[in-house]
Parts: sequence; C-alpha cells; structure tokens
Amino acid sequence: MSRKHKKNRQQPHPSKTPHNWTQEIFSAARAANKGPPSFGNQKTFTKPDMCLGDLISHSLNTGTDKHVIRALEDLEEENLDEAVFVVKFLAETASCSMDIGIHSANGIRQGTADLFIVPMLLIVQSGHQVPLSIPDASPEPETPSPLDLCTHSLYQDGLLEETPVTIFPQWLYTHDDLPESWAQRRSVVRQCAALATGQPAALPEPKSLGPTQETTAIVRFAIIGVIYANSDDPGPLVNGDLNGISADEESTGNDLSAGRLLDPRLLAWRVDMEEILAASLPGVNSVRLGTPAEWDDAIHEGFMMRNLFALSHAFSKLGQTEDSVMGDHGLLASAQVAVGFYMVDDHLEIRVGISEGDQFTGCVWECHLEPEEEMEKLFDTLNSIGISAEHIHVTTDILGDERCEGCGQTLFPRADGGLDHADNNEEEESDWDRPPPRLH
Repeated sequence: MSRKHKKNRQQPHPSKTPHNWTQEIFSAARAANKGPPSFGNQKTFTKPDMCLGDLISHSLNTGTDKHVIRALEDLEEENLDEAVFVVKFLAETASCSMDIGIHSANGIRQGTADLFIVPMLLIVQSGHQVPLSIPDASPEPETPSPLDLCTHSLYQDGLLEETPVTIFPQWLYTHDDLPESWAQRRSVVRQCAALATGQPAALPEPKSLGPTQETTAIVRFAIIGVIYANSDDPGPLVNGDLNGISADEESTGNDLSAGRLLDPRLLAWRVDMEEILAASLPGVNSVRLGTPAEWDDAIHEGFMMRNLFALSHAFSKLGQTEDSVMGDHGLLASAQVAVGFYMVDDHLEIRVGISEGDQFTGCVWECHLEPEEEMEKLFDTLNSIGISAEHIHVTTDILGDERCEGCGQTLFPRADGGLDHADNNEEEESDWDRPPPRLH
C-alpha cells in the first residue's frame, strides 16, 4: 500500500454541520411575522406560517423542545409578540397532530393523526383500587368489551364519521403520567399512529396508587387517537364542531366546567360513556366526563371538574343541592366565604372556608393555572352561585400546610380571620363526608 493511500485513509471524513433548528425557527417566525396581522387570538395563517409549522414539527421529532424554546426566547428579546404567539400555537398543534401516510388499495394517501384527551371524574369506593384501565375483555363470550363499546360510542353518537380509524387505548392516566413537553406529546401521537397501522408500539402504563382509604373523587385522563385520510370527512370531533350552541337554542344540559351549553351529540356521548365506565370499572360509584380536547385544555378541564365537585360537595353540607352550587339558582346569599393560598409540599392550593349561620365547612381548590387566573375562576364560580364579592374574604399571606395540632385534620380559613376544621359539628364524620383529597 502506498504511503499516499495510507495517509488518505487516516484523514477523517468532514463532519456534517449540525442542523441549527433554533436559528431556522427564529428566522422563519420573523419572516412569517410580516404577514397578515392577527385579530385578538385569531390569525390568518399563510404559506410562511405553514413552512414554520413544518420546521417546528421536524424540530420536535428530535425528541426535545429546546430548539423551539430557545427560538421563543430570542423572539421575545426582539419583542416580536406576534411571532411568539404563532410559534407557541404551531408547537401546540404539532404536539397533538401529525401528517402520516395511509396505505390503501389505491396506494398511499396523505393523512393526519390527531390526539384528544378525555378528562373524567371518578368516585371510587373506600378500599377499592383506583382503576388503571378500561377493561379490554368481556365476561361473556361474543359480547363487546367495555373498551370496544367506548370506541363504538364515538361513531354511534355522531362524534366521528365511519371513515376514520380510532385508537382508544385502555389506560387511564393521572395528570403526572401525561407528558408535559411538546416533543413527548408528539411521540404519543406517533405511537397511536403506529398502533393504527399495525406497527409495534406501546404506550406507557399509568402508575398504580393502591386502594383508596376513603371514598374519593379522582381525576383520570383517557387518550383517543383519530387517524384519517385528508380527503375524508372525519366528523365533528376532529372538525371542531362540538364547541356548543348559543344560549337561545334548545339544549338538554350545561357544561359544568366551562359554563356553556353543550352540543347534543356530545351530551349523548357523555351519557353513554359514563354508563359504560360506571358499569365496568370495579369499585367506581359514578363517572362524569369532560369534553375531548387537546392536551392543555383537557388537563385544565380535569382540574376544574375536580374543583367544582369539591366546592359542590362542601356546599352540600350546608343543605344546598348540587344544582344550586352549579349556578342554576343562586341560593347562597347569606354565606360568607374565606379563601387563601397555602403551600403544601411545594404545591400551591387555594383553601376555601364557607360559613353559613353556625355551620362551617371547607374544601381545597387545586391550582393548575397561574394563581391570579385560579383566583379569578374561583371568584367567578362563587359569584355564579349567588355569593357576592363583599361576602368573599381573601387572606393576603401565603401560608403553609395548616393542620389541627390535636387531630391532624386540614384547617380552612374563616371569614372572621381564624382557622377551623372542614366540619366542626360534634357528629362523627363518615368517609363520604370528608372533603376529597388533593388531585391524584
């Protein structure tokens, strides 16, 4: 072998220049920012926006959010608020939707995989395991499993047309089980798309919490993956046609977590799903479903469902019905309410103490949004049930985990400035009378 050839073999190959996703996203966002202006939270998306969306999707496919986050930081330094809004919107979209190829008899068609999260409130009996999944088997041969019935209900009640392929994984996730980053969420969409096309894929299992010590209200989240060809009409769930109807139209119920009238198709689906789950989940007394939505909207609704339940349960001790608490009657004009922030295990929560005559009770309002937003939602809820602003007293300090020195029970603020147990009468308190614990 010649010395020249040997020398050439020893020379390293030139390395590829690393892809600078941050700079490309920043440049594309700044270019897109020169397009049509937005009006409020609405924007007319243009071709540069679509190119930006592709860049963000490819960047999240690397398994990390850091490129998008760095680009957002650079855009904020340039005071390009419009571009920041667009990048965040497109990143959220990419985290729950992706373009895929769908194989058919006529070849590969362009399609989309969309992901929806379903929040649900479960009342689990004392001593029972918190359910981790929807049963995928029926006790009787040739009878559809509860999971099959859940999937079928989406088509039966008109949320989806017959053309999409639906993946309804059996797992019931806690809030902590769900991925937080855009890239991790996009990976879940990819897993659902793989399952729909028969490829090997496995979604993570939720963590077991063991049996409950008391009858407990818990929030769980289910996942729905909808895969469809872009030439198909997938139905109102995917098309965004389930946003409710105006108050002057007929409706059979209210969305308790959002305060809007619901689409009848969504109401019918909720009733069917709640019956299926209540009958098939061991130890579950009842189920209340929220609206299938994208990640953050669904998670927020789950927190609101739990908070509204805790508030209604507290007011029920004062002789109020759930309907009055949910804003239908406003019968609580004489009640005094004290609210304050408490830091518990590095978690901020709002404790609500309610006095009416000689009676006193309390509940915990879980914080998911910024503290100011949570306090505003709590005030709006209290106002809607007939409690005026002058009857709501807010403590100014953030306190610790205040508990009774004698019995260890959680203490709640009183309108007179003191603290008290959630139930200060002398009767023995049953498991069901205790306020639900913090969100699991």
